[in-house]
Amino acid sequence: MRSNFSRQILGRYFQRLKLTNRENKKNHVRDFLLDTYYKSSNEVNTKDNKILMIHLGRSREDKVGVIIETKTPHSAEMVRRDKLNTRAFSELSLVLL
Repeated sequence: MRSNFSRQILGRYFQRLKLTNRENKKNHVRDFLLDTYYKSSNEVNTKDNKILMIHLGRSREDKVGVIIETKTPHSAEMVRRDKLNTRAFSELSLVLL
């Protein structure tokens, strides 16, 4: 019998194949994280519809422990070793300020 993790990751993978919208991808990552690990222990949600965050507790008022910025693979907006000045890096920096 498959573990919850295996069922969740396979289900999300096949759903992702059909997606083109960045916001939809972020929602599937959020749902995967909630269904697999965080549903009963942590708040997982977006801030201003831009950045996905995992809070250290069950409330949006709790401190943020993890920040996830989603981009389409191989996008010009994604951070690379030779190019840090990108939209992804700027959006993450604004959250930290």
